[in-house]
Amino acid sequence: MTGPATAGAIPASSLDPFNDAALRDPWAIYRELRDLGPVVHLTEYGLWAVMRYEDVRAVLGDWETYSSLSIALNPAFNQLASGSVDTNILMASPPAHHRLRAVLGEDLAPRGLRDKYEAFVTERAEALAEELVARGSFDAVRDLARPFVMGIIYDLNGLPESGRDRFYGWASAMFDALGPANERAQNGLQSIVEMFEWLAGEAGRDEVRPGSWGATIYEAVERGDIPGATAHEMLTTYIAPALDTTIHALGWAIKLFADHPDQWTALHNGPELLPGAFREVLRVQTPVHHFGRRVERDIELGGTSVPAGTHLMVSYASANRDERHWEAPDEFDIHRDNVRQLAFGYGIHACIGQGLARLEGHAILAALARRVERFDAAEPTPFINNLVHGLDSLPVAVSARPRS
Repeated sequence: MTGPATAGAIPASSLDPFNDAALRDPWAIYRELRDLGPVVHLTEYGLWAVMRYEDVRAVLGDWETYSSLSIALNPAFNQLASGSVDTNILMASPPAHHRLRAVLGEDLAPRGLRDKYEAFVTERAEALAEELVARGSFDAVRDLARPFVMGIIYDLNGLPESGRDRFYGWASAMFDALGPANERAQNGLQSIVEMFEWLAGEAGRDEVRPGSWGATIYEAVERGDIPGATAHEMLTTYIAPALDTTIHALGWAIKLFADHPDQWTALHNGPELLPGAFREVLRVQTPVHHFGRRVERDIELGGTSVPAGTHLMVSYASANRDERHWEAPDEFDIHRDNVRQLAFGYGIHACIGQGLARLEGHAILAALARRVERFDAAEPTPFINNLVHGLDSLPVAVSARPRS
């Protein structure tokens, strides 16, 4: 399953980016792997890592050469999902991929987000910010990021209340299951089975709220626009990735602004900096670090020969801190030109929900910037996951701005 590539022309490394220490602080390992070459054989897992910005972007931009048929970093998940390559939006290629994305394409396009959801998201952000700042202290992950994002995503999908408290764990398990063949991936696969069983039993056509994304998906099945087997897979696509990525982006945002109060002051004084500030959070602390790809024909990548069948680990997070592309890449600077950051991917498989994630991030940060003078953060608790890099807890105290 790892493909026929050998470590002959490609440098090999015994570094393990997936042990607990590396998952807490991966940046030195990523730099070492980048320095070894454009493609590096990870002998621990039988993967070929692509860590440099230009090479990552090239892979993501060429879906025909680098297919998403091996999106996971382990063969068990890829084999399990192999029967749904035309019904799983994360793995499908055109034209099936375009047909699947079209189901919610209008809702997730900029105009749809602005017309349908901007007021809804902003209202929730303002209410939550008002409540938390009035407290004076709160957990930026457990009191702010999780309830804010989970409430929005769960309600938009129109799912029954009975599963609300379980989906955060299921979403995290999905990213564990997409990682390399380790114990976390095995446990994640078991949790995914539980999630699909719950969806089949509790979130059918009659259980989702009318007018919700879930209802829209079932209506597409009824019209014959997409196969019936697609419904539950699409529901997971619009729930699981939308939870972890945005939750951890917001947790990191508060941590970064607590560590860089001058940047928070700049954001308060210049609200027009908000889009770039959120992108900088995503660049410096990319929530989802890697995805897999399969090489479909013999190619050269960064001047290195890579044969067909090779299983690549494509590292968005490493690319976003590649010193070959970014000046002072480890520095958090909301003024920098960061439009080309890759946290949401690139090409046809770029995250379909990135517009909603930006809307959520902008809304809550804007609400906080109007109310908070400074964040004082305690020591965070890391979130350990195969692919997601985030915080499990971040206690903060806030100094409120005077009311104008």
